[in-house]
Amino acid sequence: MADQSTDQHSSISNFYSSSNIRTGVYDCCSTLFISNDTIQEVMAKFLEDVNLGMNSTNHDKSSVKCFVSYIESLPNGYERGQYLGIEVRGIHVRVILLRLKPRQYDMSSKSFSLPKFEAYDSTDRREILALYHGIGFNICYVEKIENVGTYKGEPSGNRVIINTECGAFGDDGKLSFLQTTFDKQVDNYSFNPGIHTFEKMVSGLFLGEIVRFILIKLCTDKILFGGEIPFLLSGRGNFFTQYISEIESEDRESYTKTRLVLEELGVSRVTDDDCITVKFVCACVIRRAVLLCSSLLATLINKMNVSNVTVALDGFICIHHPHFKEMLQVNVKRLIHTGSEVEMKPFDNSGGRGGALLAAIVAGPQEEHVCPDDARHLILV
Repeated sequence: MADQSTDQHSSISNFYSSSNIRTGVYDCCSTLFISNDTIQEVMAKFLEDVNLGMNSTNHDKSSVKCFVSYIESLPNGYERGQYLGIEVRGIHVRVILLRLKPRQYDMSSKSFSLPKFEAYDSTDRREILALYHGIGFNICYVEKIENVGTYKGEPSGNRVIINTECGAFGDDGKLSFLQTTFDKQVDNYSFNPGIHTFEKMVSGLFLGEIVRFILIKLCTDKILFGGEIPFLLSGRGNFFTQYISEIESEDRESYTKTRLVLEELGVSRVTDDDCITVKFVCACVIRRAVLLCSSLLATLINKMNVSNVTVALDGFICIHHPHFKEMLQVNVKRLIHTGSEVEMKPFDNSGGRGGALLAAIVAGPQEEHVCPDDARHLILV
């Protein structure tokens, strides 16, 4: 952890001149910088756990369970008809009617307040991965059945969608070397300490908490806000992850949105130096999260070893952070070694459509089936 990743460090330093960062702030945040060697170690450990997760003998030894979906087909471009999908999120249920017609589809839905099946679109026939990065974190991808020792029964095809459940990566202690003091604080104060280790370092439910603990540390060290800890900042969950996106959406020289966020937290007297510090902390936290997400995606892309890959992005971090997609693209490209061409495609509010398309696939050929190109990938996230 002492060696700083040139790419991660420079991406932050290019935006924030070190001369503008208060003494002590850089040192506090430097624990979030990850060396290239460390990222390679993370990737090796993740690949080991993915392979264990699909091994019938050693499945229980892996923190990455790689559940078999038994979905062996993706839309082939020839589905047609009307199909229902249901999306459940907490106490909210949405019923979706998907109408498939030649080269097009339309959708109507009705929501009711009372595990999401993610959906996404694509216009090509590349290999597919799907990243959900919102309140939680997960990746699904397509694996050759010959590599899936946990598959039960007789397969009808040669590939199957794997639900990695990689938010639990590191629950066996493999990532303890990566956890900072702030990660450990987040874990200790969470509702599920000791589990979802990777998720707590990257997901929308916890990124704001990481920032909050860093800001409290800086206040305690009398570096930020004149050494006073704002009352609201001391409350768990009060630094919302959406604040990071809002702060990151403004230029380096602008502090308007940063001041508004701090005012919401009850900070009445905010200096420009305070704003610079808060912006720097948010930049460090989100860039570490992007780098870690990229390492898992790159591992799976390397494992698939195909020429073209589409990564479907869902979840509010993917969709609403102003730089997430671009940063993810750059880091994944740097970490893959197969020469794969990777395209990132964000798809917002797509839940339920994937379930409806699965119904179309299961229904099989019916007279004339035509599925629009932009609905082919409505399965994975």
